[in-house]
Amino acid sequence: MPFRSFHFPKGIMDIKKKEFLNLTQENRDVMAYVNVFNILSLYAPKEVVTDAKKRERFYDGLSEELQDKLSTTKFDDFNDLVNIAIQAEHKMKKHEAKNKHPAPTSAGGTSSRPCVGPPPTPRAMSAQFPRPMWVVRRPPPP
Repeated sequence: MPFRSFHFPKGIMDIKKKEFLNLTQENRDVMAYVNVFNILSLYAPKEVVTDAKKRERFYDGLSEELQDKLSTTKFDDFNDLVNIAIQAEHKMKKHEAKNKHPAPTSAGGTSSRPCVGPPPTPRAMSAQFPRPMWVVRRPPPP
């Protein structure tokens, strides 16, 4: 009896294989995706029997944005694909962070929020000036 079938019931193997076949990067970074990919690939050895199959399966699970960035690149092996995907993702995140900070406005205003709504109402003019809370007393004239 093989080790795998003795320690892992067929039902579990089938479930994990389906998880592997449906695995995509989703909102994970490449490192997290490759870790899950490597663990689940143990349950579907026929799907990654060659390096080319492993590369194809990994590439197909990457986000569309990363697939687009890597579409014209040739990879020597699976590790090469992972390394280049990590580098591309790092550059994409760096570019996104750079573009998130708005450029300073030329109007010279300190607030980046536009002014909306009616202008504030002017204070009612009182007949007297406001009195200070404390008054400095002057000495009486000589």
